[in-house]
Order: sequence, then structure tokens, then C-alpha cells
Amino acid sequence: SSPEPARLVNARGIKELIAHHEGKVVLLNFWATWCPPCLVEFPEIVALEKTYRDRGLVVISVSADPPERVETDLNPFLQKANPGFPVYVRKREDPEQFTRAIDPHWTGKIPATFFYDREGKPSVRRYSPMTREELEKILEYLLAE
Repeated sequence: SSPEPARLVNARGIKELIAHHEGKVVLLNFWATWCPPCLVEFPEIVALEKTYRDRGLVVISVSADPPERVETDLNPFLQKANPGFPVYVRKREDPEQFTRAIDPHWTGKIPATFFYDREGKPSVRRYSPMTREELEKILEYLLAE
């Protein structure tokens, strides 16, 4: 089945998505098709989501592609990458307000990955690209809790 087209989301929407998945471990990843390290990391997250889905992992993926490039850049990329999770696109709103709402220490640089424990509390935050090993170590720790 082909992946669903990306949907627009704001910071409040992201927080609601996280709250909605209480009882699961949430990996929230910000990325874009114009960001080379993101394109290395994205397939790793796709593979890990398939591996850990049954143990309680939920991936919330948010692209920083501009909304007008979704049709031309993002959706074709998703057709190829075929993630097992929906991908959202950040709505055009004050970027500083957006990043502060997600995490006051985040500058908005991508890729950025935020992990939430099964109670929906923020756990690990990373403001740089992650390898499969790093992602796996954190997921193993949080899923074992």
C-alpha cells in the first residue's frame, strides 16, 4: 500500500499526537528532504519502526519541507521511502514559537529527535543526526521500562 500524503500540523497538534499515544514510546523526528543528514537517518527510522512497532514504538515524523514543495519534493520521496507511519508537515507559523513549544532548548536545527517514555514524558532529546545504533540503544532502554 502506498504511504498517505503528508498532512499539515502545528505544535499543538504534535503535542496532542504525543498525548494520544500514552502507554507507548514515542520517537518524534524533525527532518526535511533538503537536509542531507536527514536523508541518511530517515530510512534507519523507517527500519526501526518496523522492528519495534509490536513492542510499543510510535514514530511521529514531521517534515520541515515548505508546504508548497510537498507535492513536488516530499510526497515523491515518501513514495520511494515507504514509511510505515504518517509524515506531517510543519504549518507555516512563527518558527521560534514552534520550536519553543516543542522544546525550549531546541534551536530548530534539523534533524532533531525527541523521545517520550510510556507516560508521555520527554526523555531523551538529540539535536543532531543519529546512527541506527544510537537510536536502537535509546529505544531498547525506553521500551524495556
